[in-house]
Amino acid sequence: MTDPSPPLVRVMNLQTGEICEYACPPAEAVVCAHEQHTRGNWNTADYDFSRVETNLWTYTCGDWTALRREAWAGLNPLGKTRNEVNYPALKFR
Repeated sequence: MTDPSPPLVRVMNLQTGEICEYACPPAEAVVCAHEQHTRGNWNTADYDFSRVETNLWTYTCGDWTALRREAWAGLNPLGKTRNEVNYPALKFR
């Protein structure tokens, strides 16, 4: 039997070190953390999910950051491993 619940996403406040976990995609989790813990807004219908900033490895909203799922797997969105991104001239087996 498989567990139908999604994996928990760990979100960290980079200013305070506070960590929260959410059962939603990382891009949504950072907005939830920002709204709930920074702004005190627990009404999810009011959240503006377009406020997410993204880069190759993370999603960010305010001081809250979560790793992209590709980063968990050791891949970036381009399908390369971390070592291939950091050291493109080297060959890894």
